Amino acid sequence: VRNGFSLLTQMRYIMCRIRLFYECYDGTMGFAEHVMRYEDDIAGFIKHWKTGGRIVITEHIDLV
Repeated sequence: VRNGFSLLTQMRYIMCRIRLFYECYDGTMGFAEHVMRYEDDIAGFIKHWKTGGRIVITEHIDLV
């Protein structure tokens, strides 16, 4: 316990949110979302998701 908080309370996870936007079979737009650690192969994941003309957006997030 430090400063009145347990270590679990103080832990923060710095992650990357990856969003994929694509056109569905009926012409509507769909999306998928995945959260990854920066230590993971984000570039490889994005390369895989970009196949077929899909749009991939990344965003930095802090999970507390």
